[in-house]
Amino acid sequence: MTSNAEALREIFPGKAVIPVMDLVEGLNTYLEKRGYNPKNTLLAVSSCPDEVNREFDKSFSSHWGLSFTLSGLAGIPFVGKTGFQAYLSHMPEEDGRLLVVSHSHVGIREGVLGDLSRKNMKTTSKACGSAIAALHTLDKYQGNVEHEDCPVDDYQQCQVTKIVHKEYDAIKKSDNEMAKLSCVVSKAVLKTLRSMLPEELDVPSVFLNGVLVNTEPDEEDLFIPLVFGVRHPDGTEESWLSELEDILG
Repeated sequence: MTSNAEALREIFPGKAVIPVMDLVEGLNTYLEKRGYNPKNTLLAVSSCPDEVNREFDKSFSSHWGLSFTLSGLAGIPFVGKTGFQAYLSHMPEEDGRLLVVSHSHVGIREGVLGDLSRKNMKTTSKACGSAIAALHTLDKYQGNVEHEDCPVDDYQQCQVTKIVHKEYDAIKKSDNEMAKLSCVVSKAVLKTLRSMLPEELDVPSVFLNGVLVNTEPDEEDLFIPLVFGVRHPDGTEESWLSELEDILG
């Protein structure tokens, strides 16, 4: 176990910290036993466009096939209800099912959350840049920000700032601001996704949501799952998170 993984277990007490490939392989096996496979399941991803997240996306696509992109900055699904309906309309016709992978992301460098070493950069970078920028904007005004209509030329960042603003006090009072920030954004991603679901959705829909931790360039990224489960065709939901964590140890 790497020092970064050990640090994460202290920063996120009680949460599983899973190497990405272990997560992907375990999830794929679990879902296939429940009847999900690349022929009947369409993958969608809601993650920040930061290039450090693309390997995570590709690790799912290598098994499930090409994914439908739902998101913009910070992983918020800015495609809205129209975009989700488009995703739904592309679902396989025979025994069609949905798999939606969503997450916030945060860097870690030498155990410091929010910092990130990027390839071909000597200086320390930040991740998630959008979420951290939103927090810094709010810090500048001590959280006292009046939100006007978001401008077209920076609409997404404006919306991310609004999301962070709603939980600003909780973030500032937390033991680790970057940890709390990443959880706030991840939960907002999932909440927005749920609001986009059509009322008549009558197909099995699996949701994985959590925090992707971008590590050093020569290390494997880590994932902290917060939600994993299915929305059944009748609208009821079932959590599979504890079962997945047991499988992954």
